[in-house]
This record gives sequence, structure tokens and C-alpha cells, in this order.
Amino acid sequence: LPHRRDARLLAAAQRADPPQRVFDEIYVSIADLQKRLAQGKSLTGDRWLFQRLTRTLDRRVLKALTGATDRAPTNGISLNMNIATLLTQEFQEFDANLRTGARGTILLELNVLDVFGDIGAYVYARDLVQERGYRICIDGLTHLTAPFIDRSRLGADMIKIYWSPDIVSDPAG
Repeated sequence: LPHRRDARLLAAAQRADPPQRVFDEIYVSIADLQKRLAQGKSLTGDRWLFQRLTRTLDRRVLKALTGATDRAPTNGISLNMNIATLLTQEFQEFDANLRTGARGTILLELNVLDVFGDIGAYVYARDLVQERGYRICIDGLTHLTAPFIDRSRLGADMIKIYWSPDIVSDPAG
């Protein structure tokens, strides 16, 4: 089953506001899956096989969430997805079974490598899902790569930067 992790926006440094819950991230832990199914083997070593695995996992997560009223988004959820998954029948079924107003609570996280691997497919899928009310997040960035991504030009609602202690110590950051 997918994991849940809550994401919080940190208040600006000059404000004393506590972090606020933004959404719950639903994801499959590749590290846990590797420990359970492929001890001693790397699931990420072959890019093609990893893409195939994650597309399969995407479909399983969508199927698990389709019609699951106890897991239906209320505050908001984030789903890690491959661009190709957004164009599948499983995604259409997931979308069709959402309750009214739920699409605006869902953030679809797309890996930056997937985005730039086929920018045409990204633009097509982005337009399709944003038209339906979903939000897009470009995932897989670090504090070093984020400055090279123009979020507004890509038409993404957010970018996700992985935390690193280097963020605090990097004078350029």
C-alpha cells in the first residue's frame, strides 16, 4: 500500500507562524519495496525497467484510491506520477470517480527527468490535467538544480526541492 507523508510549508524566516499542513503525499517507497522484493539488487539501476516499475506502481496507487471513500482527499493530497500514467485509462477512471471539487485538492508530482525526457508529452498531459482542475508540481530538484527551472514557463503550480543541510550552508542558496 502507498505511504503517506505530510508536507508543510515553512513560514518565511521573518515570520513566527508555525509550519502549515499543505497536503499529504501518497507514494510508494522504492527503498522499502527494494528491501522486500529485490534484496541486493537495485530497482533504480536500469532507467527503462525503473520507468516500467513506476508506471505499474502508478496504476496500482490509482486503483487503490479509485472509489476509496475513506482515503478520498479532503485537505489535499500529492501523487507522484509518471507523465505517461496521466494519459491512461486508469487515470481516467480515477478522475471519473472523484467527488465534486476534489480535483483542486490534488497535486500531481512529475519528475523533472520525465518532464524534460519528452517535453511535448509533458505539455499535452499538463494541459489536460490542469484543464480538469489538478495542480502540477515539478519534483526531483535540489537547491542546485532549482535555479535552472522556470516554473512559470513550464506552467507548473509548484516545484519541489529536496531538503539538504547544504541549503543552509550554501552561500549561493
